[in-house]
Amino acid sequence: MYRLSVVVVGVVMFLNVLSAPAASQEIAGVKCVVEGDRNAREQFKAAHADGEVYFCCRGCAAAFMADSSDYQTRANHQLVVTQQYTQTACPIGGEAFDVQQTANVGGVEVAFCCEKCRAQVESAAELPTKAALVFGPAAFKRGFAESKSASAAMDLSKVKCLVDPKRLVKEKFAADHRDGRIFFCCQGCLQAFQAEPSKFSVQANMQLVSTKQYQQTGCPLTDGDADASKTISIQGHEVAFCCGGCQAKVESADEKDRAAMVFEGDAFERAFSKVGKTESKEDMVAPEELAAP
Repeated sequence: MYRLSVVVVGVVMFLNVLSAPAASQEIAGVKCVVEGDRNAREQFKAAHADGEVYFCCRGCAAAFMADSSDYQTRANHQLVVTQQYTQTACPIGGEAFDVQQTANVGGVEVAFCCEKCRAQVESAAELPTKAALVFGPAAFKRGFAESKSASAAMDLSKVKCLVDPKRLVKEKFAADHRDGRIFFCCQGCLQAFQAEPSKFSVQANMQLVSTKQYQQTGCPLTDGDADASKTISIQGHEVAFCCGGCQAKVESADEKDRAAMVFEGDAFERAFSKVGKTESKEDMVAPEELAAP
């Protein structure tokens, strides 16, 4: 009887091993929202703020889902660590942030609008207090927004950063621009653009064309029809003009001025349109036509 019991127990243990789920993959650098000092795993997650937060075990995930009120700051912090959210403004004042006024809060470089806001966080005695000032519900809403993925069809493999053109962009470092998305090589370059977007407007507009979000529809100098036989290359972009006169005017300028003459402000609006956008007034649908009969 004893030997039979051992066999039965052994078979049950073997079957349990076969039926047990495979160990979940740890997420490097991401800590459990509930435990805090244990690595989170991909298998254990819950919805939070239109994103997902991760835990070390099923019990922690269940605790968060039962009552998340005690874990809001940690959950918001994790959304930034996992790059589901990016900073868009100062979390203290809600104003545009200054890349020179930064502090490290729980491993995240956070920028502030002024020295006073930065000092308020840095002077906090404990990390939980600092985190609450930056990632607490109200501060998080002021300072961070959900990241947006680039179109799956968009090829970024050869796109250069518009702030540091020696480096290739990464999809996770992106910002909205002219109903499109522009990309950067790192968080620092993204923040430099956000702090002073007008400084990089020409490069930003050129990148919209590089990534095929915008296309040329007219002459940048006159808004006339572009003639494919009247083209010049401007920083790798083939630009067409309505006549030899416009072509010569841009061609005779130095390289920096050429880019501004075509891709800055009014010239860009005259010559380029968002891909897929209807520009013809005849093709536009009147609001009343959208209403149910």
